[in-house]
Amino acid sequence: MSKQLLAKHQAIWSLDGQTVLYRGVNLQLSHVSQLVLSEYQQAYTLLYDELMFNTGSLPSLESWRFQDDLDLQCYGGSWLQHPQNADLLAGADLALLRQIQGQADLRALFIYKVTSSSNQPATLDPVAINVYEAHVQDFLKRLLVLCHVTSGQPLRQPELLSIRWQNTDRQRHILLWEKLVLIYTQYHKGQQQSGAYKENVRFLPRAVGNLLLDYLAYIMPLRQLFLRQPKPKALISPYLWAKLDGTVWPDSTLSSCLVQACARAQVPRLYTVN
Repeated sequence: MSKQLLAKHQAIWSLDGQTVLYRGVNLQLSHVSQLVLSEYQQAYTLLYDELMFNTGSLPSLESWRFQDDLDLQCYGGSWLQHPQNADLLAGADLALLRQIQGQADLRALFIYKVTSSSNQPATLDPVAINVYEAHVQDFLKRLLVLCHVTSGQPLRQPELLSIRWQNTDRQRHILLWEKLVLIYTQYHKGQQQSGAYKENVRFLPRAVGNLLLDYLAYIMPLRQLFLRQPKPKALISPYLWAKLDGTVWPDSTLSSCLVQACARAQVPRLYTVN
């Protein structure tokens, strides 16, 4: 801020450092942990009960077990392709499809019943796919808030929502390093004016990072299968926060997700983001 300018709104901290008053809102530090716990519990339930069908038979992936090549450049590459992870990930890409095929209730939900007189092969039900994808989007909203709040100094909306989980013509932003999930971006607000990049490194807490790993290893392959039902040659979006059709979430999404998260956790609206 220029020395000639005076900020219109200033945060005032209590003497014990536990409460801040900003623009008429009293925010306690305990509200932050309350928000994180609320969003984590909902993300956990959505992931394991809804998206992974509450099977309990699939091993949860833990970041400390996996290796990553931070210099991997191949298109579509990620930690999922590291040779040392092959045994730990064996069958993960088909695990949920096998759950659908192997359980009568899931078969009835996802697969069209074909009569014996019909020559048409069994197909996936688009209504069930749409319902599943709605749960995916709800999970990603909770994950977005968790990544924004728990990884340290918050990233800006355009930066966070542009994260790619696999390589394209540019390197991915989600890496594994020092046994944790790392978000690595090169962006800052004045980049277009200065032309200079700023390296932003954020580590996710282990519990949040493990949710992300399970989502990428188990859910993404099933979404890829669902996407190819109407479009046989389509590829799933490399962007983490995107719809099944490849549409990347707009920058304003983070602000709306934070507002909804605060309402769910019954805490004051924490802040707005740029």
